[in-house]
Amino acid sequence: MGKIAEFLKSLRRKVKHAVGYVYEMVAGIVFWGFFVFILMQVFSRYVVHSPLHWTEEFSRVFYVAMIFLGSAVVMDEQFRFDLGINFVKRHSLLGYKILNLFIDIVVSIVLSYLVVGSYNRTVSGWTKVLPLTGIKVAYLYIPLLAGTALILICTLMDIGVNLFSLGQKKEVDGR
Repeated sequence: MGKIAEFLKSLRRKVKHAVGYVYEMVAGIVFWGFFVFILMQVFSRYVVHSPLHWTEEFSRVFYVAMIFLGSAVVMDEQFRFDLGINFVKRHSLLGYKILNLFIDIVVSIVLSYLVVGSYNRTVSGWTKVLPLTGIKVAYLYIPLLAGTALILICTLMDIGVNLFSLGQKKEVDGR
């Protein structure tokens, strides 16, 4: 059973490596795009005294994208709520693994609903456009879909690692 857990850990590392470079490039473009649009808005509003209204919509699109793409980064950086997990870990390694597994299952259920909901929103957003720029509203929901899908994939791999390492005496963490 330990070989399956190690395989899943290895697979997770490979997926992270393969997607990581592209993901970092997209996140960088989104951040700098947001920054440029905000600077344009401040300059046009306070220096030229003639605001560019379209920069507000682009800033909103890029801001939403930053939030949802950033959620995948936070989840990947081993972000966990401390709900007494360390207390359980000190007293029972098996209890710790079961609690970790339970948390990952609950998180994956919530993420599954988010993936389905963001997919439905993205599909329905193809018919709606933002008034000033003509950008389809669906582009606001694509980062949500991508971010939650990546988090869901990593969480499912963690479930596999934790599930197949229940019988082991040492600690195995999917991340």
